This record gives sequence, structure tokens and C-alpha cells, in this order.
Amino acid sequence: MTCYNFLVILLLNNLVYAQAPFSDSLHTLTGKRLSITIDAGAGSRITSFKFYGEELLHVEVYNKNFGSALRLSPQGKWKDGDKLNTLVYKVIKKSAHGLLVSSTPAKVNGFTFSNSFQLHESDSSVTITYSITNQLNEAQTVSPWEVTRVPTGGLAFFPKGLQGDIPLTNKIRPVMTILDSGGIIWYPYDTSQLAAQKLMMKGSEGWLAYVRNGLIFIRQFPVISDAETAPEEKNVELWVNKEKTFIELENQVAYHHLQIVETLHYTFTWIA
Repeated sequence: MTCYNFLVILLLNNLVYAQAPFSDSLHTLTGKRLSITIDAGAGSRITSFKFYGEELLHVEVYNKNFGSALRLSPQGKWKDGDKLNTLVYKVIKKSAHGLLVSSTPAKVNGFTFSNSFQLHESDSSVTITYSITNQLNEAQTVSPWEVTRVPTGGLAFFPKGLQGDIPLTNKIRPVMTILDSGGIIWYPYDTSQLAAQKLMMKGSEGWLAYVRNGLIFIRQFPVISDAETAPEEKNVELWVNKEKTFIELENQVAYHHLQIVETLHYTFTWIA
């Protein structure tokens, strides 16, 4: 056997070994119009969300950024937030339209997690409940942060918050060029910027939408007051990477003080 053939066989064997657990950890809930796929082996990341077979998420892996995942806010406080995507979740319960997974006993920053997903045929929606339990012997304060990546080329929009609210400035990335019209903040996809772009603002009615190729993707989340927002954060955020391959639709909910072994539950709804 030549050295070249040996290397090819070695690479193929390693590829099969690496892919097998990944594929086994994928769980798809399917309805007549809608389907959603969750990877329990990668932090219960949502890897696909389809409406009549049309993919709404950015699913191409780019620097480990694809699909939709839970993070911890504020970002500056929880440095190990990316480790959430490496947790292996155990399937607690599964049905044709429902899935409940848990990270127990694995934890990040002293928290354990359980996530539930329920597909609803009646209105083409999925409800997602994130549960965070404080396992430290001291209280901790945290906000759930859902980061959902979609392909570029569409129009993002959400209802504006308080009158006079302006985008939170960012020292590193330029603020997006947005339109403020009719009580709605609009972000039409902009290819003119060479750097990554970020927008952080107060949204009012608890929803953020994205339209692309004739499909509308609406993400609903709990409404919170300014006093409940995590430090140096906003409840609605948009981010575009400099390569313009995806847009992040982000929302955060209340900054909550969790006592020892207390659990925080927050439910989000996705509608196609």
C-alpha cells in the first residue's frame, strides 16, 4: 500500500467516525408544511427550518456559525458562551411533533439546560422553550439570548421601541444603515459595507421578521422593559459578517437573578 492510499483510507475512516455521532444526534420534527431539525449532539442547535421544503436558515457551516443556537447574555460576562454549542444533550422525550432534550449533568458557567421544541400544524409555527438552571452554590444573573442565522439578500424589520431610541453604538463595527418609517425599523440588505455590521436597539412588540425569496420568517419573544435588559445590551440585535454570507437575527429577554437550583424558563415562537 502506498503512503498516499494509506492517508486516503485514514482520512475516510476518520470522516466516517466523526460524522456518525453527528448524524445520529439529529432529530427532525415534520409536518405537512413545516419541518425543524435539532442537533442534540451540538448544544441542541437548530440546523434546519423549512417551509414546504424551502430552507429559511443559513445552514452552510462558516466558522462554526450556522443555524440557530442559545447563548448567554451579556456577552462580556459569559466568556464561555460558545461552549454551549458543544454540549451533548440527552433526549428526554420525543414524538412526531415534539422534542425535549437536557444537558444534565453537563453544564457551562455553572448552568445546566433543557430545551423543548413543539411543532404546530395549525399555524405553521414552532414553540421553543429554553430552560436554564443555576447549579452553583451562589446566585447568578443571566439572560437567554437566541442567535438565529439566515441567508443574506432579504429584508429584516421589527417594531420600534420608545420614541427617540437610537442604535446602541459599537466601537468596533459600524452601525447598520437602517430605515425608520411607520414605527418600524427596516434593514434592507446592504452590500456596500466592507466590514461586519451590527445593530442593537429596543424593539417594542416582541417580534423580529425577515423576508427573503417570497417567504416570511417571524420570531416572537417576550416583551421586556428597559430596566429588565442585560447591561450594555438591547432586546433586538442584528449582525452581518463581513463576508456577507449570513445575517444574525438576535433577541434577548429579561436579565434574571437565579437563586441556587432555580430554573429560568423562556418561550420563543417561530412562524413561517
